[in-house]
Amino acid sequence: MFGATAITTTALTVVPTPIGDLEDITLRALRVLKEADMILVEDARTTNALLAHYEITTPLLRYDPQRIATTLDEIEAQWNEGKSLALVCDAGTPTLADPGRGVIQRAHRLGVKVTVLPGANAAITALVLSGLSSGQFVFLGFPPRTQVENARFFEELARETRTLILYETYSRLASTLKALQDSLGAKRSAALACNLTKPDEWLLRDTLGEIAEQVAKRRRKGEYVIIVEGIRPSNAELKE
Repeated sequence: MFGATAITTTALTVVPTPIGDLEDITLRALRVLKEADMILVEDARTTNALLAHYEITTPLLRYDPQRIATTLDEIEAQWNEGKSLALVCDAGTPTLADPGRGVIQRAHRLGVKVTVLPGANAAITALVLSGLSSGQFVFLGFPPRTQVENARFFEELARETRTLILYETYSRLASTLKALQDSLGAKRSAALACNLTKPDEWLLRDTLGEIAEQVAKRRRKGEYVIIVEGIRPSNAELKE
């Protein structure tokens, strides 16, 4: 039922964290992390590095996707004790291709006030960097892992008119670029961003086919964002 007000005096603040350079965090985010009673983390090792850099000693509680029901009960107990919590993920904005949505859902159900801070996001950073159309775009996260779902996923992208944004891992990058070529055509304009905001950040801008060839020669471990232009009337003739 909407409008639940079981708990009204405590809060959940969703805090984006840097995707690379640790200076890419707002003053407000730092204040929230310092003042919160507890920080909900995806991976304590990653968050500890950030907190140590800024000398923040707020205690941590890991929200474990493998035991989400128990974890949410533990979080709810903190709210029942009047605690104010901050929610972070490993990098960027929580719930965007990262866990944390269940925490926000539980907060809303209990009537806990939720605030979301603006901040770093790899998808938007890569889109702007690519120079491809940003008027309309669709964020797709990571492609499905099962063979059947994966095939259907790429088939459905063939007639998408909006700019496509995907995340991919180092180990699956080559197969995903091939699937995009098979579905969209090797001549579709695209960009590939790696390790955004880090010292070794790099960007490839070319066709899907050319990017796939360059990746085969210079692929490196890192975090990848793929940007592909949507279908236009002229693209129908370019598909191979």
